[in-house]
Formats: sequence, structure tokens, C-alpha cells
Amino acid sequence: MKNLNEVMRILGGSKRFDFEYNENGYSCILVVSSYHSGEEVRLDLSKLDDEMLEALQVEDKDNKEMED
Repeated sequence: MKNLNEVMRILGGSKRFDFEYNENGYSCILVVSSYHSGEEVRLDLSKLDDEMLEALQVEDKDNKEMED
């Protein structure tokens, strides 16, 4: 299991994204791989709850301007 600094290093560099299936057969595991080191982190997005999802989402500037 990687710590937060290791995960942020992978997310911050050159990377490749892919999705894998979880144990329930849903394609909700986000796999982020570093091009340089080959390290990867797997994030099971099915574990998110409403509060965590709200905290992680960033408002899309273009969409906000359209709503105003």
C-alpha cells in the first residue's frame, strides 16, 4: 500500500490511466501508472461515498460560467 506522498508523485508526473474490474465485476478500479518509473496505484472508486466524492470534485470553470 502506497502512502499519500507516493500516490501524489505518481499522479503528478507523466502517467497512463486504465480501468480494471473489481470483485463485483464493475469497471471502477482506476489504475494510474507512471511512464518513468512504472509504478502504479489502483484506486477503487466504488468505495467512494457522497461526502468523499463531493470533497474530491473540482468545479469545471466552463460549466460554471454557462450556469451563471
